[in-house]
Amino acid sequence: MLHLATHTYLLPEPSTPAGFALAGANTWISGGQPPPLAGNGLLSADEVLEMDLVGTDLVVLSACATGAGRPVAGEGLFGLRRSFLIAGARSVLVAAWPIRDRATATFMRAFYASLLAGETKAEALAAARTTVRATRPDVRFWGPFTLIGDVGPLLSFRHPRRPGEEPRDTVTPPSTSTPPRPRPTARPASG
Repeated sequence: MLHLATHTYLLPEPSTPAGFALAGANTWISGGQPPPLAGNGLLSADEVLEMDLVGTDLVVLSACATGAGRPVAGEGLFGLRRSFLIAGARSVLVAAWPIRDRATATFMRAFYASLLAGETKAEALAAARTTVRATRPDVRFWGPFTLIGDVGPLLSFRHPRRPGEEPRDTVTPPSTSTPPRPRPTARPASG
């Protein structure tokens, strides 16, 4: 599982349809020198295509408009969600529009609590929406997130552990799960 909670950008240039602003981005944009490992602090959708995410069951993109992209005739939207799926992720949770911090924090707590209780990704999404909607009925707060790809249960999850501690399985692979998709050998052009 991969969870990114940051800021996004959308540019009109074909080579970078969308991406994330990470550590060092503000420094680089303002003309400064970010730390060496930060690069320019930007992670583009094209760079995501180069990642090997085979075996990544769920990618959560907790940032504004992560479901946006550049429309390409006959292909759909080129952007972050497409890049993560092509890189091998089985499913991606994206936001269709700008999200609010407090509502998103409530949403994510409910979403992960449901996943860790063994519910499917689709059930966890519905439960999180219901939780936020109970206190914030405006769709802007409970409705931005969409799940793309596999909607079933997590294939597996291990709690992080401290040195010397044994790993603890929280969710175990269901006996009827489908194996991870093989990584594509040829990638469609991204722009």
